[in-house]
Amino acid sequence: MFSEEQGIDSALDFDGQDKDAMHALVIAEGKPVGTGRVLSDGHIGRVCVLKSHRGLGLGRDITKALVESAREQKLSRV
Repeated sequence: MFSEEQGIDSALDFDGQDKDAMHALVIAEGKPVGTGRVLSDGHIGRVCVLKSHRGLGLGRDITKALVESAREQKLSRV
């Protein structure tokens, strides 16, 4: 999502941390429109929403879901 909009090679986006991260994904009309992740150290990142779905609070909702997930996993900080 993000790499396409920014014109960045998606291969550069892989940092090896996705497999251990908790992810949030928003689907609308059968298509992904928003995403984000929280790492095992509590760092929230890669929150993005398609332009067509911005202004609807999805970024906020993704972040809230990631914070809740981190708390459920008993991470010491977020």
